[in-house]
Amino acid sequence: RPAGLTGDAAPAAILVVVMEATCDSIDVTPASPTPLPIGETQQFEATCTYSDGSTGSVTAAVTWASATETVATISNATGEEGLATGVAEGTTQITATLGTVVSPAVTLTVTDATPVSILVEPATLTIPVGSTDDFTATVTYSDSTTRNVTADAGCTWTSSAPTVATYSG
Repeated sequence: RPAGLTGDAAPAAILVVVMEATCDSIDVTPASPTPLPIGETQQFEATCTYSDGSTGSVTAAVTWASATETVATISNATGEEGLATGVAEGTTQITATLGTVVSPAVTLTVTDATPVSILVEPATLTIPVGSTDDFTATVTYSDSTTRNVTADAGCTWTSSAPTVATYSG
C-alpha cells in the first residue's frame, strides 16, 4: 500500500496500452537509378521508417507502381517484388505504397540503347584449389552508358574448363 493511503481505499488502476509501431514513411532505392535500356531490369528496394524511429525493408510488403507502364513495368509478383523492366524509351515514376503511406516518386529513364560489349573483371584470376573468388561483369551500351550486371537474372556465367573451375551463383 502506497504511503499516505489509509483505510480500505485501493490505489487507482493504471491502464497501459502498448501499440505496434506504424510505418510513417517509405524510401525507395536507388533514388537516382541509372538509365535502363529497353528489355533490361532494375531492382528497387523499399525501406520503411517506423513511428518508433526504427527502419526495415518492406520491399515484399509494398505495392509497387509505375506511372507509365508503357515505358517500364514493375513487379509485385512473389520473389520479384520491385523488379522494373524497361519497355519503351521515356521516363516513368516508380512508387511504393504500404496502406496509406506512399513513397516519394523515383524517376526511371528507359533508353533505346543496346548492349555493345561486356567486360569481365578481373581478366586473370589465380586462386588455390578449393577456394572461391568473385568476378564482376559490366555491360557498355550503344549510348555509352554502363551497367553492372554481375547479379542480374539475365547474366549467365559459364566456365570454359569446368574440370578446372566452376561457377556457383
